[in-house]
Parts: sequence; C-alpha cells; structure tokens
Amino acid sequence: MVKLNRIVALGKAKSSTHALTELVLLETNPQIQNHYLFYAIKGEFLVEAGKIKKGIKTIYKAISLTNNTAEQEYLKRKIEVLRK
Repeated sequence: MVKLNRIVALGKAKSSTHALTELVLLETNPQIQNHYLFYAIKGEFLVEAGKIKKGIKTIYKAISLTNNTAEQEYLKRKIEVLRK
C-alpha cells in the first residue's frame, strides 16, 4: 500500500503518465493484482490521461474485486459521470 500511495502522490505532483508508468511496474506484484484500490487508482489515472474507455474498463475491474457496497456504488457513479 505504501508504494500505491507514493504513486498517487507522484501522479498528482508530476503527471498521470508518470503514475501509469509506475503502476505498470507495480502490476506484476501478486499482492496488488487482486486489490480493488490498485485498479480504482489506475482507472482514475487512465481517465486523467484521456484514455476514458480504458479507464472505465479498469474501474469495472476494481468494482469486481471489492465486496464493499459503498465503494462499488462510488465507483459506479464515477463511471456514470464519465459516460456522459
């Protein structure tokens, strides 16, 4: 989680492209591969980078990986906004 937090800070300080590069490297970590926050964050940075469709697909992956209904609803609302 510390690495994920660092990547979020990097993305905000530099750019979404920098963050996405770091996320690709982190994606091979088995502890991250099934964590919904990884995909929620990646989806957000994809959207910021202008890759809306890919971002939405990645956010759907995040939804599928969490059982937290509040998180699922939040992410679904985010997708609804992106589709408008």
